[in-house]
Amino acid sequence: MWAQGLDANAFPHNALAAGHSTSIEGTAEFNQRFQLGLSLTPYGEGKYQDQGIALYSMTGNTQVTNPLDVGDAAMKALDLISAHKGGANDGIVSVCSAKFGKTIRDDFPWNHLDEVNLLLGLKGTFAPDPIAVYRQHANRLKLQGL
Repeated sequence: MWAQGLDANAFPHNALAAGHSTSIEGTAEFNQRFQLGLSLTPYGEGKYQDQGIALYSMTGNTQVTNPLDVGDAAMKALDLISAHKGGANDGIVSVCSAKFGKTIRDDFPWNHLDEVNLLLGLKGTFAPDPIAVYRQHANRLKLQGL
């Protein structure tokens, strides 16, 4: 917060609430409030466009991607203690929960930290570069006039 010049009192952090928001119950609560682009079936796709908004999703399905990435241990630990036991996930969000709108891809060999290019840009050796993937998506949107 301080790096962004924001007042931490005006924008409080709540780690427990953040954890709840990615749980099965928390995701269900969020989806009940914000239904835009949600699928009517598990692992399905939702509307590709809703209320004039083009909807896309993409996600990874791997927790450990690079032995040099210290964040991978956290992703694996979160996978082991999380509510999405047995389901494919990126360490924080299940593949099923990440799907809405048109799915670009749901099997990137990324964990949640790789998806946001968080720790020094480390990713799996043969994994696609997240920056290149997002740039390609930006071009997709541009070609659609969005």
